[in-house]
Amino acid sequence: MDGSNWWLEAIEVPEAWEHNNEFSEITIGVVDNGFDTSHEDLSISFPEDFNKLNNKADHGSHVAGIIGAEENNNKGITGIVWNSRLLCFDWKPTWLQAKVHKNWSVDTMIYAGLIYLVHDGAKVINFSIGYSGNYPNGNTFSQTVNDTQGRTASGYLAVLLKDYDFVVVQSAGNGGVDAIHNGMFASITNNNCVQWGQGRASVQGILDRLLIVAAVEQSNNTQSGYMVSYFYCGGNQVNIATPGGNGSKRNDQDIYSTITGGWHGSYGAMVGTSMAAPMVTGVASLVWSTDNALTEQM
Repeated sequence: MDGSNWWLEAIEVPEAWEHNNEFSEITIGVVDNGFDTSHEDLSISFPEDFNKLNNKADHGSHVAGIIGAEENNNKGITGIVWNSRLLCFDWKPTWLQAKVHKNWSVDTMIYAGLIYLVHDGAKVINFSIGYSGNYPNGNTFSQTVNDTQGRTASGYLAVLLKDYDFVVVQSAGNGGVDAIHNGMFASITNNNCVQWGQGRASVQGILDRLLIVAAVEQSNNTQSGYMVSYFYCGGNQVNIATPGGNGSKRNDQDIYSTITGGWHGSYGAMVGTSMAAPMVTGVASLVWSTDNALTEQM
């Protein structure tokens, strides 16, 4: 497969579009580092007044485009979900916020994004984020830190799942380590998962609503077709892998989507599990949109 939409073909989305009459509108959440709200190919909304906190940024715009770039407008690309409401939250401080709030907590803002998006109706929330690319000299989190990350993330989920049903999708990370070291939801295990009652808020209920996504790239092996990307994080935490490009090895196979550029539109290629995760978010949203009564067992 070649061309800028090869990844759509790889996950067989065009075949799904043949059944567009069966998909109802669905609200999809994206927590990232900023979005181009004036982009010609993106229609983005924010919870309450949080649009005032948004910075334009390539990464968040790119992720949003993979999920829900406008369809059939003769511009740019087409996202996976045509009938979507993209509800976004920017966790990165503006220059003014960084100046005023010296102790700005990225983790707190990320979890705030989860809370606000779920409260505003998001059914699938994408987190193309994590720590795995920031380890110096191959060092990783200790088990104690991993368990703290898992308890914190699962605690937020347990509280929210008492009243709401949703799925969280997180990228596995690009540091070439076990995905459990990517932090937040990727660090949740049976042993460190917090629960609040039964059903959705039980340990199994929480784990059933997590999708941790690794990346694959095209392979020269015609039988297998794909192989894990050289940068990927794997391990038992990973649930699924989708195309994430392969960087300098073959730039034509990176993931093409929207980037900052305003009404004239800008587009570009990126690589990483950050690009793989929104593909899973998009497909999961399509499935859920066929029947609003579905649960995580979809």
